[in-house]
Amino acid sequence: MSSQLPIDCLNEIFKYFEDDIITLHACLQVSSLYCEIAVEILWKDVLDFQNGYEHSYKSHVSLSIISTLIACLPKESKDLLHKNRICIITPTQEPPLFNYPSFCKTISIYGIERMIEYTIKSLQLITSAEDFDYGKRLLLQEILKMFMNLSSLKSLDCSTAYIDDIEFIYLPEAKFCLRNLTRLCCDSDSPPKFFYQISQICHNIQSIIIDFADVISNGLADLISSQNNLKCITLISSYYDENDEIKAIIPSSTKFSLTLTELTLHEYYIPLSFVALFKNLQKLFFSFKYKPFDDFDQLQYVHFSQLKTLKFLYSHPKIEMLIIFLEINGKNLIEFYICKGQNNNSLNLAIAKFCPNLKILSGSLIRNIETNLK
Repeated sequence: MSSQLPIDCLNEIFKYFEDDIITLHACLQVSSLYCEIAVEILWKDVLDFQNGYEHSYKSHVSLSIISTLIACLPKESKDLLHKNRICIITPTQEPPLFNYPSFCKTISIYGIERMIEYTIKSLQLITSAEDFDYGKRLLLQEILKMFMNLSSLKSLDCSTAYIDDIEFIYLPEAKFCLRNLTRLCCDSDSPPKFFYQISQICHNIQSIIIDFADVISNGLADLISSQNNLKCITLISSYYDENDEIKAIIPSSTKFSLTLTELTLHEYYIPLSFVALFKNLQKLFFSFKYKPFDDFDQLQYVHFSQLKTLKFLYSHPKIEMLIIFLEINGKNLIEFYICKGQNNNSLNLAIAKFCPNLKILSGSLIRNIETNLK
């Protein structure tokens, strides 16, 4: 008879399968123990919210997930939904085999809302627009309330959420559910009380993604400065004009000038001298479609001694400035991506000369690079 591996050993082994959905699904049928471990991993980020796989919201998967979550709701929530004529058939009349929501570590308010929309529409549960909106919000409210009671979340995405949809963070249970949060996505115009509440609960956020609107709410800067271990910042802006209010977050970010390791700017209208604050960056991403690199001269001579990954996704600085930057910072680069453009031999030669440790080089601007790297 073969001996059973210790549970701790199995957990370590299963970690290697976290991105292998096929293997995890196969494990569901091996034994009850394997099934439980696999289910816990599969439900950790059940729809890959962290990577924003929106296509999954419009599928039978949405219906399956929402019906499973409803099956896990407490009786009072089910009664409330039934009273409001929201009756979604659950996978089985028996109690769920597992407490699935307790396994969830990543949720997106917008993602769950989209799944609920698909489920209600596909089952034709509600016909009038007014009742549809109310029913959707009621179901979302009860599901989020359940998460606050059962989960210990690591990642929370509140971006594009309605004000009423983030009321769950004021529940007493939220203090326990969110206290170990390490990743937060939010909008800059979320209510000040939202930022205040998160600042009171969460102090160890490591990665924050901020989508900037034309309003920067009071409290956002305090949320940033209240963190103890912030390592990654992503700033997103869809506005084409500079917004002086955005600069208000600069003082709160200086606390992490030596500890921040990753910075991503998506169409972000702020002086690039902001980037120079973070001397120990290991990863730096620029994703500018509309913002020119006119002020890259503020960066070209800055030394980032730990920089290993550099990406220009849509546009890039003038080649002359970029070559100077690579001369200063290319030695430790392992990955370099530069967007489309005309082939530039001087840049190719600079990469060959100043970036001896590159392992990944990509982008349509780089052509015939192998010849130059010899």
